[in-house]
Amino acid sequence: MKINRRDKLVKHFFGIWGVLDEYKRAEANRIAANAFIFLFWFELALIFLAMIVANVNLHLALYGMIGFNILGVIYGAVLYVILAGHRAGLDNIEVSANNVQAVKQFNRRRGFWLAIIYTLTYLVANAFLHWTTPRSFINNLIAWDNIMPAIISGGLYSWILTFLVNRRVKNADIDK
Repeated sequence: MKINRRDKLVKHFFGIWGVLDEYKRAEANRIAANAFIFLFWFELALIFLAMIVANVNLHLALYGMIGFNILGVIYGAVLYVILAGHRAGLDNIEVSANNVQAVKQFNRRRGFWLAIIYTLTYLVANAFLHWTTPRSFINNLIAWDNIMPAIISGGLYSWILTFLVNRRVKNADIDK
């Protein structure tokens, strides 16, 4: 069975592993509809409030719209989608009993490589963002005060990511 782009997007945004069956598709549609309803009424109230504030201070209305849109979308809708998907069990990784340890080992290896990528990206971005300092790009790249936080944050990122993903691994044989 060939998977289309819409199904790939649904699986990606809701953290669905494995086959997108009818239950998972219906739960994803329900969660997305609830998030859309929240965003619709949030934006409607925000526009009404911005019209009132714009009569007093136009800049305050603009900055308020930008800030509340970012906060409302990120902390409102996205957090709701993540939590509701987790409560519905959409993000569980169901594997057979003999594959549980293999999947957890694969997740540890993937977390290690993602930590290396995260650390290198952190180093390059940090060196690039500090181009106005007296040190050059290469000196910023190899400076110990940039390397150490990159290694520590990469290690924490790897550990947290591996822990959270391995917590989602469920034995499919027990549930049935």
